[in-house]
Amino acid sequence: MKPFSRSSLIALTTALALALCHLTCNVVADQIAEPHIMENQEHLDIHFNKNVANLMDVIDASDKLVLLYIFHSQITHDPNGQDWTMLDKMFMKVLEELKSGYVTTYAIDCSAEHPEIDPKIALAKICEKRDDFQPIFQLYKPAEIKINPYTGKEMPVQQISFASNQVSDPDVKRWITDNIPDYTQRLSTKEDADQFAEEIGIQKVYLFSAKQKVPPIYKALATHFRNRIRFAFVNIEGSSSEDLAKDFEVEKWPTLLIQNQFATPDSDGDKHHVFDGKMKLPEMIEFVAPFALAEDQKKEERVIQSKSQTTVN
Repeated sequence: MKPFSRSSLIALTTALALALCHLTCNVVADQIAEPHIMENQEHLDIHFNKNVANLMDVIDASDKLVLLYIFHSQITHDPNGQDWTMLDKMFMKVLEELKSGYVTTYAIDCSAEHPEIDPKIALAKICEKRDDFQPIFQLYKPAEIKINPYTGKEMPVQQISFASNQVSDPDVKRWITDNIPDYTQRLSTKEDADQFAEEIGIQKVYLFSAKQKVPPIYKALATHFRNRIRFAFVNIEGSSSEDLAKDFEVEKWPTLLIQNQFATPDSDGDKHHVFDGKMKLPEMIEFVAPFALAEDQKKEERVIQSKSQTTVN
């Protein structure tokens, strides 16, 4: 038999290596799992397998609404064929629509290597299930008054389950936005406004609106700057509210403004700084930020007695 030339041996070795890689490389690639859809989404305030061991302490310390989502990336279907990955995609769609600022999400993958879930979380044992495992999700709403003014005790975080059996994008989005804590003060009369404005050393933001309820975007704004600036809401329907609008020289709504506490009748400065951008949370945050106290200068929360209700700033 004619011996192989050097070039033939190189060609044969290369061919064998390519054939071997074709058989094994695909297997290795299949074994490398794709990142979960909620990984690397910190810009949406999604924390993937973070703070798992002390999660309840983190939730208790937060001023923001918290969404807890526990799933198992290796159990993608229930015994009836229900595709759980569709739930992952639905939550991501909702969170991408809301963007950062409305809710902080903690996503926990039961199949990942992480410490045991904080036992103070009522759902901590869910990862031990296998045959009947299904993803769970729950909201944790911070108390709008941290300390009970009558007992002096800390108010507990409220756990809110999703009430409907049918899970859809609009329902989940509404479930989240309806439960954003409200740190605003509703003003109905001039007396309310005077009482709200009397606190010194901190700026005040006002939203004049035709809406009956405080919009979620304004609650999210107030949460972002909690105790660094005070937030008031005025529904312009009603004679007293109309008088307030006139006092603030508001002629259209919604109008977002910051009262210039340094203005005097003799000064040339504007009485108010009026927001002229789009009602989008990032733009509103950018408008308010220069007037807010620094984190280390935050004020204590303030309970205000109003004719209509007791609220907290």
